Amino acid sequence: MLKKSPIKTKMFEQMVNDMPVNVMIADLMDFRINYVNQSSRDTLKNIEHLLPCRADEIIGQSIDVFHKNPEHQRRLLSDPSNLPFSTHIKLGEETLDLLVTPIIDGLGKYVAPMLTWSVITDKVRAEEANMRQEQMIDQMPVNTMFLDVSDFTITYMNETSMNTLKPLEHLLPCKADEVVGQCFDIFHKVPEKQRQVLSDPSNLPYNTKIRLGDEHLDLRVSAVNDKEGQYIGAMLTWS
Repeated sequence: MLKKSPIKTKMFEQMVNDMPVNVMIADLMDFRINYVNQSSRDTLKNIEHLLPCRADEIIGQSIDVFHKNPEHQRRLLSDPSNLPFSTHIKLGEETLDLLVTPIIDGLGKYVAPMLTWSVITDKVRAEEANMRQEQMIDQMPVNTMFLDVSDFTITYMNETSMNTLKPLEHLLPCKADEVVGQCFDIFHKVPEKQRQVLSDPSNLPYNTKIRLGDEHLDLRVSAVNDKEGQYIGAMLTWS
């Protein structure tokens, strides 16, 4: 078998060490961490107070010290057919996103598990906050819909709207549970007028009453802007 050039080997080691991605490698025989790149060292320093050892003592530690049930991780990492494997773990108040992939040598033999990882605490908190907001909107006792003004498609309808529309379903151009995904045009005889109103946020908020069969609906359309203040959609509240 041809040996790799020591120059190439050194170059690849330096590339991995300098990558802006956290990388660790464990020995397949005893599951001790035998490599940590610089990005990992720097990230570990920031969460050192949560580690079972100091960041600069990670190399040589068994992966067991990071797990309550190390037998599960050992079984998982011992078999390359289980890889790649991704998971989220909690480390104190931090959440880590982990991806374990197999390192295969030139003969196709599994030689070590490689862990690439990142701290995603802020992302998880933002997602949880968004979920709470969505649940609040979904459950608040106000009929609410969201309209994408790029193509006038209804992209969201809260649970209250669904419950209100169900008894009116015989008056709708589609079933209540099919409203999301429909173009707003199907509710109007002259959709051009509504499109003109909704296309320009300076027209909003806009109030109107419409007749739907023998029912009368009171509508209020408000502009929804992103963090940069750009108009991204219209929110319709109605009764």
